[in-house]
Amino acid sequence: MTPEQLGEDPTVATLSGVQRHEWLAKLHANHLPVDEDVHDVPMYEVSLGGIMGINDSERWVTIGTPIWVSLSLFDRGTLVWRVRKKDTLDLKVLKNVWYGGARASAPEAHRLIEGKHPGVACCDGFNVLFPGTASPISTNLLRGNLDPSPSKNRTLYRLLYPPGRSLFEACSELELIRGMRAALRGHEFLCSQSILHRDIGVDNILLSCDDELREGAEGFLIDLELAIYTGPTIEYRTLAPIRLPTGRVLNDVQVKHLHWTTSVANRGAPVTGTLQFMAAELLASLDDSLRSTGRPVQYVPVEHQTHHDIESFIWVLLYSLIRRVIVTSRQNLSAEEETWMQSLKMEFKHYYGQRAPDGILAQRSNDRPWKVVVDYPPFFSDAIRELIGQLSDHLEYKRTNPLSHTAVLDVLDIAIRRLSQSE
Repeated sequence: MTPEQLGEDPTVATLSGVQRHEWLAKLHANHLPVDEDVHDVPMYEVSLGGIMGINDSERWVTIGTPIWVSLSLFDRGTLVWRVRKKDTLDLKVLKNVWYGGARASAPEAHRLIEGKHPGVACCDGFNVLFPGTASPISTNLLRGNLDPSPSKNRTLYRLLYPPGRSLFEACSELELIRGMRAALRGHEFLCSQSILHRDIGVDNILLSCDDELREGAEGFLIDLELAIYTGPTIEYRTLAPIRLPTGRVLNDVQVKHLHWTTSVANRGAPVTGTLQFMAAELLASLDDSLRSTGRPVQYVPVEHQTHHDIESFIWVLLYSLIRRVIVTSRQNLSAEEETWMQSLKMEFKHYYGQRAPDGILAQRSNDRPWKVVVDYPPFFSDAIRELIGQLSDHLEYKRTNPLSHTAVLDVLDIAIRRLSQSE
């Protein structure tokens, strides 16, 4: 088998020592920052493949380590990097993903949005082509499989977004919470247009890199690939000339028809999202589907709804708060704090290292993830511990009072006010 058939991307190349030196010299000459760890990690040049001088002119160079890497073996192979364009040095976030089945791409979903919102990032998307050809890179072509069935094929796609950082790279708790609030407001904006994201995860919420930010633009949502549109399809028709009783003839009369459908595009399974951040009801439904083989009663999946996405925001927030503490460099820790830090790392791995729905549900069932913030007071402020307590209460009563944007935004606002006062 060739390296490509084994999974090597023919449109990605590792920079050599000389190429790295030339690239870093170019950044320095243009007074652009260079990550401190850049000398310790590989750097890659990424293209779109295709025919020389046409598609392959779009080239980027990766910066540091990935923002996010999907660890699941049989999934979309999500990989998110900060990159700079090789010729213009523009800073972007590049998301590498394998689209499967008959799903529409993220740019197609963006075309459904009316207007703009700072909490929802604009997107450019590209099919990745085999170098020197006009053929998209797909699993079928890599494996020599000519089966045209879209359900058995995945196509490599690259998405470009405004520059951003991971939530857990926030410089402070206040920056993290403001970024989450901005993204949740963006989600509310999408829902007001009958667009449900359905893939809320730590890889799809980023902090802005802009130096001067207005309120509401501190963070943003990316990747609408799994989004579903539940509003009406609008169709305009021009009628044939109409003669009124008075004898007057009306020409070019347009009528508006609204057609209500479940979605304008097939976007895969009814239960979607990253398992570690998925709402408990969806996890339970997914677990039930995995156990339903051979049952006499047919399995009925739970419909993914707005409150499920909002719950995912809460799990992303909890994950990001804990991981931020772990990845933040800390000096002069006492012996007791060093012990606490090692214990926190073990708990984080324990709670977020589960791979199956039943394992994730079991870890959540005893409220332990919530207590992590409470049990490590040196690492979390009073405002954050209070915020986590309020969100935990909202989740506890979600069956009788489903989560809403307003409810979660209100407690985020309170935390932001408290954190702002302490700075």
